[in-house]
Amino acid sequence: FGKYIFTRERRYSYKNQPKMCKWNCFKLAEALSPTKNFVFDEEKAKKSLDVTFQEAYEAEYYGTMRKKLGLHKGVDEKRARQLVDSLLDTMATSGADFTLTFRNMSKCVRGLVNGAPKEGEKDEFLETLKKSSLATHQEILDSLEPSMPIEKIKVLVSMARQNPYVAQRFPSLLKDLKKLELLREYNETPEEERTKATDEKWTAWLQNYRQTLLKSTNDAKQFADIANEMDKSNPKFILRNYMLQEAISKAEVQDYSYVNALLELVRNPFMENPSSEVGFTKKKLETYAAKPPKEAAKIAVT
Repeated sequence: FGKYIFTRERRYSYKNQPKMCKWNCFKLAEALSPTKNFVFDEEKAKKSLDVTFQEAYEAEYYGTMRKKLGLHKGVDEKRARQLVDSLLDTMATSGADFTLTFRNMSKCVRGLVNGAPKEGEKDEFLETLKKSSLATHQEILDSLEPSMPIEKIKVLVSMARQNPYVAQRFPSLLKDLKKLELLREYNETPEEERTKATDEKWTAWLQNYRQTLLKSTNDAKQFADIANEMDKSNPKFILRNYMLQEAISKAEVQDYSYVNALLELVRNPFMENPSSEVGFTKKKLETYAAKPPKEAAKIAVT
């Protein structure tokens, strides 16, 4: 999740979900058109969706995000939306893992029992977040590695200048060129400058987030309750592609232990400490609750 973390932009990828949801609503109206009491007007349907969809979607989206960040009713709606939008921007610039970042936020709220860190004081939560959720230098470099050798890219670019059809014939070419552009930009920024910018952006966001919650309540018990509710909205475990591939590989040799264990795990994705009945060892669960391994980036399961 981020500017320098290059992911497959498939039809139902995270950023495409609003567009696909709207498209599905339109297709639902279209499918209802043959019914006896419904006359489908394509132009009217599109106009109606343009007017109503975005408002309804944003209300549901920000409502969900409020729960994920513990922004209860005492927090002003405009303020809540600003915090959500600025968090996603901060996550994007630092290549933060979406699931791990939100899951960790309850730890930040629990820490408010002792107040916010004072100016100049080390922010223990930010240090934990950086280690567990943010992309490392090597992870960013791996993400920006082109799918084709540089020499082949140069040849295709030269051919595309003469024949634009080449770019259509090799759709990965445009993605690789984008990767190389981002890689150049990333490498031209000194490491110290990148680290400082990341720290400053996260520090500013966390300060605003903590101040918002501290202004809404100073009840230590309520902070604990808010954090517990956040953990019910932010899963610790999600089905990542490499996990599914492991289960598929075992199932192909008639070993369904991982299939059954994963099924049990996703039935209870919010558990902090799953019982041994899930079917995975403690070490395996720790792996599944962390950032995916390097080799997972090339695995796609449909």
